[in-house]
Amino acid sequence: LCGLNIFQNVKMNSTVQIYNKIAGKYARSFNGSPEERSIILEFIKRIGKNAKVFDIGCGNSDYFDLFDSSGIRYTGIDISEEMIKIAQKTHAKGTFIVQDMNSIKIEQDAVDGVFCFFSLIHLSEERAAVFLKKIYRSIKSGGQLLLGLQEGEGELFIESPFLPGEKMFMNLYSEDKIQGILQKCGFTIEIFFRKPPTSEKQLPFNKVYILASK
Repeated sequence: LCGLNIFQNVKMNSTVQIYNKIAGKYARSFNGSPEERSIILEFIKRIGKNAKVFDIGCGNSDYFDLFDSSGIRYTGIDISEEMIKIAQKTHAKGTFIVQDMNSIKIEQDAVDGVFCFFSLIHLSEERAAVFLKKIYRSIKSGGQLLLGLQEGEGELFIESPFLPGEKMFMNLYSEDKIQGILQKCGFTIEIFFRKPPTSEKQLPFNKVYILASK
């Protein structure tokens, strides 16, 4: 078990190093999409104004303005120091924290919603299940979880589109697998949809979006 944990930490450290290196390019390459904005606005609508939200794996916080303009009490969390630096510089009013999502601690019933776009994909299935159980406990009754994932089967190392030659760990999710994990944690899936990649800078998998409630 100790050896397994060391291997998982090595995978995560490698991924963090890549994100630190590509932070600037990454921030300049993605401005979101109409589909993403739509599902985020639905998430915001369901949690209501003055809600407390944690954006876990926030990166450079592409969608901070949507939350801020809706009166959401927003905290962005990411393991990449360079991504957080960009988020802080771009969104001076935001609250941003450098932290590993594996070690995040949130009190029970402390938040109205958790927003988690394309960060769960860097955890093993075992660690993802532990993380989602922790998140379920932290969300208030009736609260919401919004996930963005890459669709597929199994774990792999894939070359970063922004850094040719360097590979990062990724865990792909089939519809059945993520539904099973979420339901086992206690979540009820409200919305599920997918969209294909639209840019060479995006990974070559369908993106999956899930809105679930507690």
